[in-house]
Order: sequence, then C-alpha cells, then structure tokens
Amino acid sequence: MAITLSHFCTKTGKPIVAEGEPITETIEHCLAEYFAPNSTFKLGIVYQGLTTEEDLKQFTTEGLTLQFAADNRFYFMDEELREKIFDQPHFGAAYGSNMFTPCQSFSERENLRVLVVDADTGENGGVMSNSEAIKLVGDGDGKIDAVLHKSLGNEPSTPFQTRFGIKERRIELDINDENTPVIETWQLGKGTFAPRDLSQVGNGYDLVISNEQLKGRVQKEEWGSGRAGERGRNGQIEAGNSEGKCSSSLNSPTPPITPSPTPLNPGEYLVKMGIGNKTNAYHGITSTGAQFWNSFPKGVEGDVLPRLQRRLEELKDMADDPRKIAQDYIDSIDAKCFHQIQAQTESEDLIDFESFDLADIENLIDDMFLSNDCEQNLIYRILKTDLKEHCQLLEHPKIIDKLQEHLKQQYMDCATGRFIKFDSAMAQTCHDLADNEVCYPKFPDGAELIVYRGPTANSNTVDVYINRHLPNEPHDIGTIKMSPQGLKHSLSDCDGDRMAIALSSDFPSTAAEVKQKQFKEKRYSEIVK
Repeated sequence: MAITLSHFCTKTGKPIVAEGEPITETIEHCLAEYFAPNSTFKLGIVYQGLTTEEDLKQFTTEGLTLQFAADNRFYFMDEELREKIFDQPHFGAAYGSNMFTPCQSFSERENLRVLVVDADTGENGGVMSNSEAIKLVGDGDGKIDAVLHKSLGNEPSTPFQTRFGIKERRIELDINDENTPVIETWQLGKGTFAPRDLSQVGNGYDLVISNEQLKGRVQKEEWGSGRAGERGRNGQIEAGNSEGKCSSSLNSPTPPITPSPTPLNPGEYLVKMGIGNKTNAYHGITSTGAQFWNSFPKGVEGDVLPRLQRRLEELKDMADDPRKIAQDYIDSIDAKCFHQIQAQTESEDLIDFESFDLADIENLIDDMFLSNDCEQNLIYRILKTDLKEHCQLLEHPKIIDKLQEHLKQQYMDCATGRFIKFDSAMAQTCHDLADNEVCYPKFPDGAELIVYRGPTANSNTVDVYINRHLPNEPHDIGTIKMSPQGLKHSLSDCDGDRMAIALSSDFPSTAAEVKQKQFKEKRYSEIVK
C-alpha cells in the first residue's frame, strides 16, 4: 500500500529532473491513499517570492488542483479530496501533512464500537459519568481495545502514534438497526492509542477517541466559543495557517468559519475506519544541546563542565585507535536505539563474514552510515561482529573515513552540549497524577526528575517533577505519564510528543536552577502562539 508523488516545478509545469531521471518519492500507508486510492498525486515545488497564485492555478487544464499544503510542500491531485475531508479550506494547510504521513502499517475495520469523549469536560453522550470518561482520554490520546490492538499487528502493551480516517459512522451501537442512517462524512484523526481491555468500559468498545484527536471539522458548539481554530500548545486557540492555505485566493483572509453539518460529537458510534500505526512508543535517549543549556548557566558550570572534561579525555584517548572509535560508535547506537537493536538481534544471527558478499561493501558503507533507521543499520552489526573477530574491516579506507567522521561529530557534540543525553519517552495523559507529578517506572519512586519537551524557547517549560509509581496504572511501554496540567506547562500534547527526562540527583545544579526559574518573578512572559 503506497503512493508515488512526482515532483514538478510550479513555474514551468515540468518534472524536476536529477541525473536524467524525474524525481519521485514513495509514501507508504498514508491517509491520502486510503481516501483516494485511484488518484494521481504530484508535489509542486514552490519558490518563495516568485510563485504566484496564477502559477498554482495553471494546472487545472491538466486536471490537477492544489489540495493540501505543508510548509513548502504543495500537494496537487486529479481529485477534489480536500472538501471531502475538511469543512474549511485553510484546514488543507493546517492538517495537510497528516494526509501524507507514512505509517508502518495500515488496516481498515468495519463496525468498530467507538466512544467519543470530550477531553476537556468528559462529556460522552451520557454513557457514563463525565469524571469517569475523562480518565480515558487526553489532549491527543485515546484508548484501543487490546484485542483490536493485537489484530492490527501492534506490539503488546505498547501505545502507538496513529493517523486514522473515518469513512462511515452510525449513531449508537446496534448493528442490526436499519433505521439508523449511515453518515458518510469523512473525518481525519491523529494522536496516540494505548491498549486497554475496553470490553467492560461503558457498553464495551473497540476504541475510545478523544475529541482532540479529530481534526479539520468544526463542531457546532465550538463556533462562537473561540475554539474554531487549531488549539495551540499553550492552550490558546490559533487560527489556521494563513501562509499557503488552500483557498481560492492565497492572499485573501480566511473565509468565515461555519460548523460541519455532521460533527462527530461525544457519544457512541459504529464506525468504518482505517487505522495507521505511525510509530510505536519506545524508551530512548535524546541530546540536550546549547538551546537547553543556555537557560541554565549554573547547571553548565556545576553539571556539564565536569562531564565535558571527562568526555574530551575519552576522545583524546581513542583518537589514534580505530577499535576504540568503532566501540564508541557502537555504544552510541546501543544507547540511542537499544530497543530496536535488541528486537533485530533476537531474530538474526551475527554477520557471517565467510559468505558475506564484499563486492558491494563500499555502497553499503555509504548507505548504512547515512541511515537513521536503527533496525536497518547494517554497519552497526558489521562493526560489532568485526570487533569480536579479527578487526578486518577497520582497515578498509571507507570505514576509516566514516569512523573519523564519527569522531569529528563527537567533538562537535561537545562544543554544542549535545553530548549530554537524557532519557526520552512518549508523553501520555494520566488524570491520577498531581500537577507536579509524573509516572516514569524506569526511575525510582519518589525521585525528583527534570522533565521537558524540546526544543525549548526558554526555561518556562522545563520543570522538576516528583516521580510517582502508580500500582494500578497499566504499564505502557515507552511512555511517561503526565497530568493534563503538566502537559500544558511543557507545551506538549499526546500526538507522539517525546519528553526528555533525567534524574535530578544526576544533575543537582541544573535541578536547583530549574526550580529557581519557576518562581513567578523569574519566569519569562508567556509565549502567545
């Protein structure tokens, strides 16, 4: 399941060619194909200050119209899809990228039992108390029944970031009630789903969806209440992106917003929908960097400089020994991608050098050192095996060059502060936590943790939380649980946002400075998005 997009120039109308071949890109398992499987997709190259509105309209004679946009990517199609998905033209830019987000897997299911819950109030159509329902959802996160979760091929006990599309729905859950009309209004959704046993929740469901996961349609009660635009990360409401919005005039103001005639309001539904898994939650590490440390000079002095001195000594010691550089490369991949590597090596043997085809070794070296996909990083596996054997590949000129590049990058990381690594995990909502608490089982119960979401504009969104283990909270692999207020404080939602986490005891000077900068008189003015 994939679509291929041809790149073309919106000034000339001609394909973009490189080395004599037209440039194309393939996107697997995306909503655009789900909603329009037989359409032609093209990606227009737009030049800021040069491309005009007339340029974008000139392809209508060829049957192509601008349907979606995201930053400098303008998506043309031979089918009018935007109006079927969104009830306002500017949503084609605000959420256009979601239509072309690649997923690891994608499956359609019919007659799914779905409960939609308002993430702010817990309103759910009267099925259960609002206080009970609100605990099932958050800003971007919902729940999926464990049986459906497994049938989709997902990892056990692992939430996943999703893109989903609804094609049909019927109000209420009686599959045999022929008097209930089928509503064929299409709906885009995003966010995350965490697996639970939903068979005993309310009337039993396959999915509990937060209204915050539903994008591109204005609910009736939203118009006039200030909620008609995209909800910003600071909790304020922002209008759709006016730059490149897919309207009749790129320079005209956003047209008056009117509500969708068939909004997906809180309540129960039978639904036909496609569900994509963009990525699974996982534990990893993340670099900090200058943008973070600029806010905490005392933390730099007390916590970073001693580590920097030790790291520079390590790099000096390994500089003339390719075996040590190779081991440092392996260690860095281990720390960054341990979960993927473990899954890979459990199912594969080590490299067999006797039967390994070295004819393509130079291309493999180039490709794999540039790869960010840890599961496909063949060089990692080759070097790890080679170090255990005879270190033959370490003498290969390209291996020497690539290891020197790794060493150079380590010095660059020292210069920018990126050599300091924090844990990272996917944010999920937990209503049983206080505003100053998080739940991160990898670290001790009761420990103080520095938590933030990068990139940081200033110190406002960095804070110290108390780690609280919740014995009755399901163990969701690869996540950190936060209260709704904690998520707002860090300007985060639960659409796959990853939080950086560190023990305060490992960075005592930084933790003390973080606490100081949360005092009202030391906070920066709030950023209005």
